[in-house]
Amino acid sequence: VTAIVLSFQYVPWLHMLYAAIGAVVYTLFLVYNTQLLIGNRELAISPEEYIYGALSLYVDIVNIFLFILQISGAATE
Repeated sequence: VTAIVLSFQYVPWLHMLYAAIGAVVYTLFLVYNTQLLIGNRELAISPEEYIYGALSLYVDIVNIFLFILQISGAATE
């Protein structure tokens, strides 16, 4: 819904809300993917899938960084 509103008119607080929700979601993805790498639970990544594990952590961290940049950019405007 926020993406549709932001495509027509720029609303600073809505953009910041969208970025904050995205940062929280990707932080939860980071926790989940880290737990998959550690294992010792019902779900775990096998040692043969180390490239997938490293790539998923990398993508999560990059997305968190991008959302934090959006939050800081919206805060300065």
